[in-house]
Amino acid sequence: ACELYHNHSKALDTTAEGIRVFDSDAANVQVELHDSSGYTGGVYGVGTNFGLLDKSGNWKVKTYENAQVELYHHTTKTFETASYGVTVTGELRSTDDIRIQSSYPRLYLTDTDNNNNYSLINNNGNFLIYDDTNNGFRMRIDGTTGTANMHWIPAANNSYDLGSTSYRWRNIYTNDLHLSNEGHSNEVDG
Repeated sequence: ACELYHNHSKALDTTAEGIRVFDSDAANVQVELHDSSGYTGGVYGVGTNFGLLDKSGNWKVKTYENAQVELYHHTTKTFETASYGVTVTGELRSTDDIRIQSSYPRLYLTDTDNNNNYSLINNNGNFLIYDDTNNGFRMRIDGTTGTANMHWIPAANNSYDLGSTSYRWRNIYTNDLHLSNEGHSNEVDG
């Protein structure tokens, strides 16, 4: 084993596993990394926590014993582990599929401006758009049937069709039917 001292205090020693760094004058310890151009970053330890610093001394990775791990972009925390999973601050982008797997997969869409919050849910093969604010589904698709629990209104007047000349609805079941064919003649097949 080899030992190095600074001001009569052990600063570094070697072991069969590698090296150990000590700082007896402070509550923290830092290992600086240098290349030919100078300081490039470091490993920093405080108590039972440690992390990685960039060249400017900003955190890049922070770890806490028996707790979270934090990742930083520049000086902003963007990723943090927690007992329930992870928290991502900012956009989450993927170059491939994003999969949510569980017995009740649910994606929460929470509006931070106090508007209605929604979820996308797969409930036993039923796809739901769920209104979390008002506790009710707005649309359900079970593979063969779609159910709406809301009014359907076109985004613009006299601009959109229901069906086409090739693909028509077979039957319409209604309690009351209000039709307007202004500027055209009406024709009903009997």
